[in-house]
Amino acid sequence: MFAGIDACRGGWIVVLAKGACPLVLTGTDVCETFSEAAKFAASASTIAVDIPIGLMDRDFREVDERARKLMGRRFMCVFRAPPRPVLSAKSYEEAKRRYRDLCGQGMTKQAFGIMPKIAEVDKYLRTNPCQREKIFEVHPELCFRALNGGQPVLSKKKTEEGIQDRYQLLKRTIQNPQTCAKKVLDEHLRREVKEDDVIDALAACVTAAIWVSEGNIPWVNPPRDSIGLPMQMRNPPTTIS
Repeated sequence: MFAGIDACRGGWIVVLAKGACPLVLTGTDVCETFSEAAKFAASASTIAVDIPIGLMDRDFREVDERARKLMGRRFMCVFRAPPRPVLSAKSYEEAKRRYRDLCGQGMTKQAFGIMPKIAEVDKYLRTNPCQREKIFEVHPELCFRALNGGQPVLSKKKTEEGIQDRYQLLKRTIQNPQTCAKKVLDEHLRREVKEDDVIDALAACVTAAIWVSEGNIPWVNPPRDSIGLPMQMRNPPTTIS
């Protein structure tokens, strides 16, 4: 069993699937907290999450810079994870000041907006160290790049063209992705989860399955942060660290 998890406004969208590609979907849920999402995905051998895992104390993560380079002209879809001291900022202005002090650059609103989710996963992995080898970071657009022959998907994921482009790629590795998305969207309000959130969770699930099917290759000395979390993204067919 494999799980893909993506952050959404309602919390976390979880997709479960089993078998070899094309995967068979076995369950979905929108969970309010990451702890609940991890519990829902407990039967999975591998859990892929679209969220930064492993944070610097200052400066940018090398993994983000490498991922941005792989994405070429779509590099902006990979935002730079904030250093851990920024997570406790109480306002955007305070976060921007800390970010500039630690990184020497301004902070985007996208990075600030996702900070509570980053902090939630960071806290979960600090308090549940036994989960650290099971839960790993992915980026959906790197997955789609791999499924697209090593070329970034140029259409934007929130447009109708972008949604259809990504469904076409997912169909190669997972059965009936559109049916899965429709089920989730029928069961939840749009203010809780959107179609591109489900697509990203599906891509994360595919990444988990492909990574395992390729032999569960161990990490080769990934850089780790000050509390021991690996700063690494996995994407088919390669790992970035």
